Amino acid sequence: MRPRFTLIGAEKKLRLGYSEEAKTFMNSSTSDRFYVSKKPDVVEARAKAEVLRLGGNPADRSDLLGQFEIQFGQFKGQTFQWLVENGLGYSAWMVNSMSHETATTAPLSINKHHFKEYFTLFPEGKEALALKAVDKAAKANPSTQTEVSSATSQISTNRKSNTNMASLFGRSSLSPQALAKRLQPNVESSRKIQSDAKSKPGKYIFAFVAITSEGSVCLQLFHTLKI
Repeated sequence: MRPRFTLIGAEKKLRLGYSEEAKTFMNSSTSDRFYVSKKPDVVEARAKAEVLRLGGNPADRSDLLGQFEIQFGQFKGQTFQWLVENGLGYSAWMVNSMSHETATTAPLSINKHHFKEYFTLFPEGKEALALKAVDKAAKANPSTQTEVSSATSQISTNRKSNTNMASLFGRSSLSPQALAKRLQPNVESSRKIQSDAKSKPGKYIFAFVAITSEGSVCLQLFHTLKI
């Protein structure tokens, strides 16, 4: 019951835009999209029942969360899995926007953080977060557009290379220094990142987002998600 991630173009990049199904849903009338929000225990009970109906395993966190219904936003009522498959870029934007939110016992907060948990279970989800981080950097500083475009291409390229970023994104044992060493072929650049990491812990990551380096993008993601 893993979500299907759509790849586009010769470079097989993740599709961040909306699917036709999502566009149709967005253009439907408000009455057609009417949905009454549910309490967390009801959302989970309905998800368990749906997982069993689909032949999945309710004990599998990915299967279960995938069938949770979204309780907020313009796609309220759709499942987590549906949103990831049909609006990956929107999903990444939403998770990134939660970076400074603290989880509470409010039903909306519980639902949002369950979605964040689901989204970051998958290497492709973390890759989408990195792509969105690069895009945000480009908008904040247009003069770095060329460098940012190069970094964006490297993210997708490395999904297919031996230095598989998707695999690295899913590992929690790698330090920023280790990531720099694995992803930086340029020794001097790697030393610069490691040196700066020691002198400005917690701050150095953001300074390297606009550099033409897949390593810098991965470090940004490492800091943001605390993986």
